[in-house]
Amino acid sequence: MPAPPDWKKLGDEAVEITRQYLRIDTTNPPGNETPAADFLAAILREAGLETTTLESAPGRGNLIARLPGRARDPGGALCLLHHLDVVPADPSEWSVDPFGAEIHDGYLWGRGAIDMKSMGVMQLMTVLILAREQVALERDVVFVAVADEEAGGVMGAAWLTKHHPELVTCRDVINEGGYGLTETKPPMMACALSEKALLWVKLTARGQPGHGSMPPDDPAIGKLLAALGDLAAHPPALSISPLVERTFRALAARASAPRRTAIEAILRPEARRALPALARRLPRYQRSLLGDVISMTKLEAGYKENVVPGAASATLDCRLVPETDPEEFFGRLSARMARFDVRCEILFSDGPCGVSEGPLLPLLEAVCTEAFPEAAFAPVLCPAFTDSRYFRQQGADAYGLVPVMLSNAEVATFHGIDERIPLDGLRKGCEVVYEIVTRACR
Repeated sequence: MPAPPDWKKLGDEAVEITRQYLRIDTTNPPGNETPAADFLAAILREAGLETTTLESAPGRGNLIARLPGRARDPGGALCLLHHLDVVPADPSEWSVDPFGAEIHDGYLWGRGAIDMKSMGVMQLMTVLILAREQVALERDVVFVAVADEEAGGVMGAAWLTKHHPELVTCRDVINEGGYGLTETKPPMMACALSEKALLWVKLTARGQPGHGSMPPDDPAIGKLLAALGDLAAHPPALSISPLVERTFRALAARASAPRRTAIEAILRPEARRALPALARRLPRYQRSLLGDVISMTKLEAGYKENVVPGAASATLDCRLVPETDPEEFFGRLSARMARFDVRCEILFSDGPCGVSEGPLLPLLEAVCTEAFPEAAFAPVLCPAFTDSRYFRQQGADAYGLVPVMLSNAEVATFHGIDERIPLDGLRKGCEVVYEIVTRACR
């Protein structure tokens, strides 16, 4: 029986690896993830693991390493998945160098500190311990670090599962999508069982071009603005999907009696008309879960101050709950926009995303309840897309679970300014991921 892990020493190692990892600029675009994949691969090889790095395009590296289990069943593996790329960071907006990996005030600062290089290191530490100690496993454990998640995963998880499915075959996946939230009442460890389907739509209006001094009767910009105004005035109706209802009920089970009564009241069918008032009181993260959402993200029109353009376009970012069929949603949207003489086209759609609820879920709940007794373990719907959808489409169950408790202010640094992770959270997260994997695979 190997000695228990020395978590003080391993935590120090995890912090140092994370600092080095954060200093590798994998801003997407352009990505350039191969140097980060090579960095992780070198650490894995030093522990005796074989690694495979595959580039979907020059510089777009994807890393795979597999610890074989006694069952000799690759399809039964547990996959530890994270992405190598990060979103851009403007140094002029930050109080620290986004790629400096500074430590102060009990935090590790840097782009990717939460999303999601720290989780990659938590997973890496588990694989390193298992390899160094030559722990006998029943199931395979496969470590997968992919490119391009921040741009939809086309050069990463989508490419990998399409062109090399044999390397990443698995039964369960642990990825991003759910985090611990300290400011919900009660605190919550969120485990994402699904995510909103992604639908990007381009709206195009065409009209009569001409000189700015002689406005045409059917300006393209006017048509587009009328259509966008209608979307803004009449957004999708708020609703509580079955998975979000489960989140509320998990919170109610651990809440004080008055709060439990209030939560249960919200879930009654007759209380649906109160959702708009409730939504105004919720943080954006929670508000975004109340049904389908449409965000206007791009506007394009015109090329000269005194020329009325003949075309104007806008891009919509639509996020749909699992119960909404993307094709039907697009059909309704197209008919609605046609009333304004505006045409719709799909830029990207990942199709419906199923709900994962396999045998691993009770184990995740048990481990997290032990590690975070103050928090209610809650199945949730992730409002954003992740690479989990590509693995779900391959038949795997994928769970979004990053075992770190975060405040609302810390959550707000996702894709934001001064991204940072509590050092204590990083260290504890390593222990929790290790506990999950060893219980699931031994």
